[in-house]
Amino acid sequence: MIHKEKSGVMKMNEKKVLRFAGMFAISIFLGISCSADKNAGSPLNSVLSLFGVATDTTVSTNVVAPYTETDTPTSLPANFGAVAPEAVLFISSYSDVDRYKSIEIRFSHPMNKATVQADLVLSPSTGVLAGPGKGGEFYWASSSRLVFDPYREFKTNEQYTFSLTNASKTIDGQSLTSYSQTFKTEPDYLMTNKINTTNVLGGTNDVTFNKATTPTLTLTSTFTNPVAGANSIQSIKLKHMGDTNTAGITICSSSGVACDMTATINTNLSASALPPFVGGNVYYYEITVNSGKVFKRFATFNYGNVNTTPNNMIAKGGSIILDQAQAMPFLSKVLERFTAGNFKVTNQTFNQFAGLPITTARRSGYCIDYNGIGSFSMPNYIRNYGDAATGYGDGYCGPAGDEPGGFTQEGCATLIFTSCTDFDIDVYITGINVYTNVSGYPALQNIGVSMVANNTGELGFNFKGKTLAVDMVMIARSRGSLFLVIGAGNRFVFSTTAYLNYNDAPPADRSTIGKASLTVDTNGDASLNIFTPITDLSNFNTTDWSNNLTVKDRDGRVNQVKLEATTSGLAGWLAGTTEGAANGMVPSLTPLITRSMLRNFIEDVAPSVLNSIIGSLKNPGVNIALPSYLPAPLANFPLNVKIQLGSDSEVRVTGVNKGIVGSIDLGITAASPIGSPRTHQLTTGFVVSKPTGPMSNIYQFSKSAANPGLLLSLTVDSITQAAYHLWKNRALDLNIDKGFIDTIKLYAGTDPLFQLTESLIKVSPIINILAPGRSQLIGINPTTGTLVPAISGTDDIIIKVDPIQAPNGTLKPVTGTAKPKLEVNFTDIQLSILGKRADNSTYLISTARASLKGIADFDFVTFSNPTNNPAYANLNALKIVISNGPTLSYTLDILEGSAGAGAPNPFGLDPKGILAVVDPLVPSLIVPLVNNVLKEIPLPASISLPALTNPSNGNACGIITKTTHSFLYTLPIADTEPYPYVFGGLRLTAGGPAASDPGVLITCP
Repeated sequence: MIHKEKSGVMKMNEKKVLRFAGMFAISIFLGISCSADKNAGSPLNSVLSLFGVATDTTVSTNVVAPYTETDTPTSLPANFGAVAPEAVLFISSYSDVDRYKSIEIRFSHPMNKATVQADLVLSPSTGVLAGPGKGGEFYWASSSRLVFDPYREFKTNEQYTFSLTNASKTIDGQSLTSYSQTFKTEPDYLMTNKINTTNVLGGTNDVTFNKATTPTLTLTSTFTNPVAGANSIQSIKLKHMGDTNTAGITICSSSGVACDMTATINTNLSASALPPFVGGNVYYYEITVNSGKVFKRFATFNYGNVNTTPNNMIAKGGSIILDQAQAMPFLSKVLERFTAGNFKVTNQTFNQFAGLPITTARRSGYCIDYNGIGSFSMPNYIRNYGDAATGYGDGYCGPAGDEPGGFTQEGCATLIFTSCTDFDIDVYITGINVYTNVSGYPALQNIGVSMVANNTGELGFNFKGKTLAVDMVMIARSRGSLFLVIGAGNRFVFSTTAYLNYNDAPPADRSTIGKASLTVDTNGDASLNIFTPITDLSNFNTTDWSNNLTVKDRDGRVNQVKLEATTSGLAGWLAGTTEGAANGMVPSLTPLITRSMLRNFIEDVAPSVLNSIIGSLKNPGVNIALPSYLPAPLANFPLNVKIQLGSDSEVRVTGVNKGIVGSIDLGITAASPIGSPRTHQLTTGFVVSKPTGPMSNIYQFSKSAANPGLLLSLTVDSITQAAYHLWKNRALDLNIDKGFIDTIKLYAGTDPLFQLTESLIKVSPIINILAPGRSQLIGINPTTGTLVPAISGTDDIIIKVDPIQAPNGTLKPVTGTAKPKLEVNFTDIQLSILGKRADNSTYLISTARASLKGIADFDFVTFSNPTNNPAYANLNALKIVISNGPTLSYTLDILEGSAGAGAPNPFGLDPKGILAVVDPLVPSLIVPLVNNVLKEIPLPASISLPALTNPSNGNACGIITKTTHSFLYTLPIADTEPYPYVFGGLRLTAGGPAASDPGVLITCP
């Protein structure tokens, strides 16, 4: 069944109604749309057709009655004016008179207008009508038919007296028979609504009830201006926008419990037939009175489990899959380009990562004491390389104290004869230089990296290199003596540099191949652990490197080490002989040192680089500014996206599906929170619907081989969090005017809908189209009661949008395999309709509040660029289509009050008139207009990654997101999944530059 709710409680004569209705129609541009179809036979639809806008041709089951500016008419008395000129107040009843209607006076004879206007008196029981003169405007429909329009609406439940005397003359000078008539206005039926007796609804702050702390909600309502005793209420029903229970709850009725306006209405919503939704809730009382009129009074709030830390990442808020075909190669290319010096990471080069941190401190208790070896002073060594059991490696010193040392080798020296002894040797890496290019061969890439998913839990890697240099210091201690003169226990310091592919021309790739496990800790930091034992070449094979390493000392001697210092004076005198002993140990030491160094490189340096990149996604995160071509304040609004890998991340292989998969913590917040954000009356935070724990990713992973690239699954809570921060930081506080429309046209192109919209944001076209023959709107100052300048036809119209409640949404379950639809809740959107004069001063015309619950389809498409603007070429775009069917409903409430400071409706506009004109606009203009704007929202051409910077100028690098390189898309999910989620992906464009080299996605301006 169609859910369509409207209400209004304010006064408006016909000329005011029609003008305002056109203005208000543009405010519906926000997306407040009606589900009902309308009759296409209205004059408005003829206007729409002139603009080339197709109109609906079906008939609604809920047609709004045509609007009349005066109250229900009556019949003229018998023999009216037969004896003498007479007048009559032309209304059918003198009780429950409409407070917002003009009053009509019929005369039996054509009248002298000036005498009637001077003579007429209309006054309340005490005081006079507000405003100058008679307190209203005169409009003569004919010389015998007068419409009097008070400047303000009548008071509630007030007795008025209307009178004319014989001072009123006909056009031929006859005196009118004196006439006086009293009438009483209807009550305003305004209500005060509270939840659990203390929380007043309808204010200017968000009202969100946390289900965890407030599981029971009781709605308590009282009439603001009750009528004691008998009243005109036939029934009061409580209804719930969007509820399948359209009958609602009967509170009272003429056939049951009498409706007492002085009684308090209490309803336990949680236990009622209309329990609150998770998300936005719009309850309303439908008050039917004897005249057949229906008044609606609203109570709105949000309800559900609440994320009370809205600035934090949502734990397990999504899942991610990095497939082997495209995403894992991209990570490899990031490492390759980093080693090539294409960019810095956290302001460091690759060699700085490989060469830091440094120290001169000894790992006492394990390493040979290098203090007191002659004049030797330990240079800085790189802490990452070593065999310490925890923390940094801090040198290769062995796991069990001073002996046996990091390595044990036999050293032999020849003087007159050959003497040998064992040496304990600790090795320190004091410098490493991974060259950014291959000297003399600019076309060659020095470093190559590849990663594959071998099996579940097993990551295969191949680290290839052509040239690099490693500086080493070796601390040795003799276990025995050489030549009986260099005694046991002497210490020696040697230095050398190892070169890969020394003097090879051109140098060939040398591979280190291995297998490792991938784990992620609770901080989101990844670790690689090579399978053990590392001496098993199937686990870790470094022979291609060690077989092609050549050492050279600092004197330039190839295959030589340099004796830097010793505790043996004789050994120093016999330096050449001592170095010979050390040189003899180098061939045996080289593969051992190489394996240990590369192990640290794979297990420590590479993860450190990746964690610095991935860690920057967590802190500070990635700022994504909304496109500059959107209207203010959305344009350039910076969102901050934070992602942290979950500790359940793993390498996974299931048949043809291979990759890295895991949950993610995800946060989408404002990058620069404003100083005066929107506020909460109760709970701070937003409504969430996801169960605790990580998302299941089995289904998604089963689709990874068929959908190569990065696959991301998001719960609706992430969408709600983003919307929450847009709301909180007033990015949704829109001003809809000509500039707003012009901004959209720059990227969306021209359209008949936009042409009509532009015509409705000036006063004069609104009057010309919707109210021919009427030219001005007169009002009085809400505080002083003096006339304000009339609205000029050249004045602009501004619709100021203030979303009071935080928006939220849910994803609807699917049937079979389908893409889930998003149900959005916008509760209490305040719409202030302003006029703007030529001097740029503005004035309030009226204020409304609207609430929306609707279903939308969304997807990613290639932006069609209708304006052929080169800046918008080849962009991904977000596509949103709002359903214009029975799933969409809205409510509209015109705020009452034309007197006093801050009066929301200073012109006293009648909502029934607004509805009569706006209603046909909804299916024919509003929903098509919204969808025309949202059908393609172009996305940025690149996303900045501030952790990556240009090494030359320090500018932030980014990832190219144009469709020439990659494209976004969404995928269906199965109804067997525990709950619905958004399943999308980023795939490299076939034939594009990134297909063969994903590294080109990174751009560093």
